[in-house]
Amino acid sequence: ALFDRTLDAMVDAKDGDFVFANFVEFDSLYGHLRDVPGYAKALEQFDTRLPEALERLRDGDLLIITADHGNDPTWTGSDHTREQVPVLCAGPAVTDRNIGTVGFADVGETLAAHLGLSPGAHGKAFYDRLERFPEAGTSSASGRRCAAALELEPVADLSPLEEKGRL
Repeated sequence: ALFDRTLDAMVDAKDGDFVFANFVEFDSLYGHLRDVPGYAKALEQFDTRLPEALERLRDGDLLIITADHGNDPTWTGSDHTREQVPVLCAGPAVTDRNIGTVGFADVGETLAAHLGLSPGAHGKAFYDRLERFPEAGTSSASGRRCAAALELEPVADLSPLEEKGRL
């Protein structure tokens, strides 16, 4: 149901709009409960629907898939295990799809840059690393849209866990 509503919102979005979907079940049902098989199954189900979102992206759209915090479901306990989040981006003009891990504030700064908003006090935008939109010499959000930011609880590269779970 949430994916369907997100797709509807993407279709209805106007220039300069921001659509945000938090797929919290990745966190509440799998991440904090350290349910790796459940997480994997849910991720596979999400992956089967992702092409529907990609098909709805229009010129000027930016799709960001990330998490609101890091959490390795193979680690002991139920607390968050990372300060950084993995980021994947898509859009008609996106040149770098796998951003890697960044601070969550960096995601916010990138969304602000995409929408033509002034930078905030925290984070560093990775916007210039991933798109090549035709520029008209303005930082206006005209003709630019942020189709969606989808939050999932990540299962990312586990190599940082070799250093006691800290990045």
